[in-house]
Amino acid sequence: MALRRLSQWRQVCISPSASIFEAARILEETSTRIVLVIDENSKLLGIVTDGDIRRGLLAGVSAEESCTTVLNTSPQTIGPESRVEELLRLISGGDVNAIPIVSDDRTVHGIWVSHLGHQKLDNTVVIMAGGKGMRLRPITSAIPKPLVSIAGKPMLHHLLESLHGEGFENVAISVNYLGEQIEESVGDGSPWGLAVTYLREDAPLGTAGALGILDPVPELPVLVVNADVVTGARFRDLIDQHGNAEAAITVGMRVHDIEHPFGVLELEGSGVTGIREKPVWREFVSAGVYVLSPEVFSLIPAGQYVDMPDLLTLAINRGLRVEGFPLHESWLDVGTPDDFRKAQESVKDNEK
Repeated sequence: MALRRLSQWRQVCISPSASIFEAARILEETSTRIVLVIDENSKLLGIVTDGDIRRGLLAGVSAEESCTTVLNTSPQTIGPESRVEELLRLISGGDVNAIPIVSDDRTVHGIWVSHLGHQKLDNTVVIMAGGKGMRLRPITSAIPKPLVSIAGKPMLHHLLESLHGEGFENVAISVNYLGEQIEESVGDGSPWGLAVTYLREDAPLGTAGALGILDPVPELPVLVVNADVVTGARFRDLIDQHGNAEAAITVGMRVHDIEHPFGVLELEGSGVTGIREKPVWREFVSAGVYVLSPEVFSLIPAGQYVDMPDLLTLAINRGLRVEGFPLHESWLDVGTPDDFRKAQESVKDNEK
């Protein structure tokens, strides 16, 4: 374990008036996994972590609300004069990987962060890349959607870089429509430090059917990612939560708001008891990222068409544990020309 005192620690500080969305942005852009909430005198009010935000989203808190709604007001801290032995005891005693340096009057003096290094993950990753990308026509008329360029690079290449950066090594890519182009572009995965194989669909198998031809079935949980998903989420976090929850399937999910364009009447019979002006319906939607335990693969017939919603329903009906995992990081499903434009802008902003 490597420890260092963060020199630019004020980059991970926000005021209590900042939104949860702003806290999430800082968490995505930094490696500290922690945001410090301080007042105008640099006094520590509390911290916000990934877990705090995810629990808030599950409880129905909006990302536009103040970060204080998910604030941990009693975090572990260490004094400016504390010995390294005390720091090591605090960090090695649990899941804590960042400790604010705080004096007795709550003034922040910095932050210690720990790094475990580049840990390899033995979990197989399956990238679903066999679709025709009909909604993105005419862009996908002569090129498969995973090879459509975003910020000068195929979106599939962005995904492979992210997987390598998180320590994944073994990747299987499902291919069908113009699959030969994908195989030629990616090859054996060695340019990304990955070992890539292919699940070749003789006919379209849906959003989950290609999993039925994965042979042999891995002994560890499998990360499944749609090739047209552009996200800053840490896939390792889904793997970790999947194990902690002892789930059969973990579904990465996003909060999606739909604003009704009209005033909605509240009725009792034909009597109007109230009106809600342009209410917002907030729902969790699938983010196209999943973790599947090995026992789930027995539910997928080899060579048959299966969509992921059907697989989830089947698992639930069989009494298997299906968990949802909120993604607060940047996320886009590149399905339409408008989504494609937004993805271009998002990746360019993240590379600045």
